[in-house]
Amino acid sequence: MTSVNDNKKNMKINYQKELNDEQYEVVSQADGYSLVLAGAGSGKTRAITYRVAYLLDKNKAEANQILLMTFTNKAAKEMLHRVGDLLGGSGQSVLGGTFHRLGNLFLRQHIHLLGYKPDFNILDQDDSQRLINSSMAGLNINIKKDALPPIGMIQHMISYANNTRQTLSEVMEFYDVHWSAQDKINALAKAYQEGKKRTNAVDFDDLLSLWLEIFEKFPAVAENASQKYKYVLVDEYQDVNYIQAQLVKYLGKENKNILAVGDDAQSIYSFRAADVNNILSFAKDYPNAKIFKLEKNYRSSPEILALAESSIMNNDSQYRKKLEAMKDSSSQPQLVKMLNPKKQAIFIAQTIRDLHQQGYKYSSIAILARSVYQTIDIQLALSNYNIPYSVRGGQKYFEQAQIKDLLAFVRVIFNFNDELAWQRILALADGIGEKQAQTIIDFVTAQDSLDVALGMDFKLKQKKAQSSWNALKTLLHDARFSFSDQDKYNLAGMIKYIYESFYRAKMRDLYTEDFSDREEAVEQFIDFSSNYKDLKQFLADVCLDEELWQANKQKDLDDDFVLLSTIHQAKGLEWSVVFVSNLYQGSFPHYKSLENNKEIQEERRLFYVACTRAKEKLYLLFPLRAPHYMYGEVMNERSQFIEEIPDDLYIETSFTDSSFL
Repeated sequence: MTSVNDNKKNMKINYQKELNDEQYEVVSQADGYSLVLAGAGSGKTRAITYRVAYLLDKNKAEANQILLMTFTNKAAKEMLHRVGDLLGGSGQSVLGGTFHRLGNLFLRQHIHLLGYKPDFNILDQDDSQRLINSSMAGLNINIKKDALPPIGMIQHMISYANNTRQTLSEVMEFYDVHWSAQDKINALAKAYQEGKKRTNAVDFDDLLSLWLEIFEKFPAVAENASQKYKYVLVDEYQDVNYIQAQLVKYLGKENKNILAVGDDAQSIYSFRAADVNNILSFAKDYPNAKIFKLEKNYRSSPEILALAESSIMNNDSQYRKKLEAMKDSSSQPQLVKMLNPKKQAIFIAQTIRDLHQQGYKYSSIAILARSVYQTIDIQLALSNYNIPYSVRGGQKYFEQAQIKDLLAFVRVIFNFNDELAWQRILALADGIGEKQAQTIIDFVTAQDSLDVALGMDFKLKQKKAQSSWNALKTLLHDARFSFSDQDKYNLAGMIKYIYESFYRAKMRDLYTEDFSDREEAVEQFIDFSSNYKDLKQFLADVCLDEELWQANKQKDLDDDFVLLSTIHQAKGLEWSVVFVSNLYQGSFPHYKSLENNKEIQEERRLFYVACTRAKEKLYLLFPLRAPHYMYGEVMNERSQFIEEIPDDLYIETSFTDSSFL
């Protein structure tokens, strides 16, 4: 609940002076069903803020008759705080917040209609997985024995089915779950739902689905809620899922004042069940709806905007918009070709160094990637060039648990006296507790070499611990001697062997909720390691990154650091300079989307979002080759998103550098 003044001072807002013509039309004319197509950088937040102020200022509604629905509570708070500044003081409340926050408030009053008590608990992800585990035990279901997907995937499928109103069977078909597992997962989902109700608990998805269920089953409640709110405003409408779209429809049914603001060109969250068709079909869902367009872009240079627009125009399903750049011209975007991701990383680091010397703050620069797992070389290069950086959308690469675990094996092969690495490895072994681990470490480090330690018959008291230690000895022996030739190592082969022979199964047990993401990170790590034959150099590069990062954590950088981010996490933000990395087929667009036109269109929207984060300079990066643990390097095909852009909209250059990273 966010407060905004209802006892306004006698202050006159000159809306026409403070807004451009497009914004003013929205603010003053958006009664009834209205859709605002807000292009990137066009001031949609300003339009929504002034629209709320206008409704209050012109006495079109009382504060408690306005509902503002957003995707972050921070966005709602900032907009309504700004309304308070415009109108002066504080007072009666406009209700604003996320769909889930508003759903919680509604359910506290009405959930008794569905047989719950108002003091229900809200389960977080860990709580939900524990309940699924408990339900599994009650049904005598075993993930390994019954060949079920990991619990995290089961939870995701249940959530996705809930938010899209598909059957769980339909979702399982989409995710290629084997038919033999589907009956058990359906039974498990039913038991999970019953368990929540029995314990008077709801999960995050229930905050919306139960809200909609009450509206559907109790029309009087829905009518009362709809009568209460004279104006319903929805931000980021391109990101709503089926349930959210239906809730908006119910809430606006009586007074017929819905203002939906969004940009179909920036709909990039289908993996969260967001459906771009909700915004594309708005005029069909709400006959006689007014359509407004905000097409004045205040963020990007004309050159950057022209490139982004030429890309998004290739999408079949969209509202056509023609953005007009309000900023002065700057340099054309650059398409930079380089040999491989290592050279890409050096180019980024050297360019950032030069830009910083020219006066650009680090904080005005961003490096955007399709996935944070693609940024390992970039993080190392930034560290080597002493460029402070922060990662958004994932942990620092070498801080990730699965990478640290695999590195521990490499470290003990390089230095068998590395006690910390031994502790990490032994913690993964079944039946070996802290005391047994220390006993093993004391024994190993007392020997002359790893070879000697692995060859000795060291006895432990507990059978399970002994069995685990014997298995680890065999694993390390085979990894050490099968993938080394004197001082040269087939690092990629060694890490791959350790992963497939031991760690993959362990990782599936430890990180069921995001196993596939972690597996992708491991695959990237294996490919990265194929660049090295020198084990010492490999570990030195890794340690340099970690040491610099730890040092940077200890000092005040005044928030002046380069941001390395996934594109999804960068939405809504902007920088003077943006690098878009790894623009080749299979990377961006992602290989999983290549055979599906609907998914390619979302990937193209993701590319559009990436480009429109840039204000002055845009670098599009194309590594000609990519490392591969079996073939050394493979040739890349340039991203189709580059191929679609007329070549007069960018400057194509090549980067060559003899530096060793």
